[in-house]
Amino acid sequence: MKLIRVSFFVFLVAGFVASVASRGRAQQRPAPNKELIAARNATEKELAAADRQLARLADRIAAKHTELAEHDQSDHVALTRLTQELRDLEDEVAATEARWLELSEVLQ
Repeated sequence: MKLIRVSFFVFLVAGFVASVASRGRAQQRPAPNKELIAARNATEKELAAADRQLARLADRIAAKHTELAEHDQSDHVALTRLTQELRDLEDEVAATEARWLELSEVLQ
């Protein structure tokens, strides 16, 4: 009978210690910060905007390639201008891709 009382006592103490420990862990876990959630949402929105911008730039680059191919190849001045416009679009793509990478790293 004594063994049963000791075992029951150990069982009660172990349960009490476990409940106290779990309450301590629950209290240590910070509540979701509204500012962090808002910042994450803003980052996700900016990332989606960068995706859309990259799609638009890809369409503009494709159109510029078509314009360059269809233009009079003996008009060197216009070809130089079109080529510069194409380079500017490609630079914009590179900057947008860099920003996209930064944002995706923030979200991870």
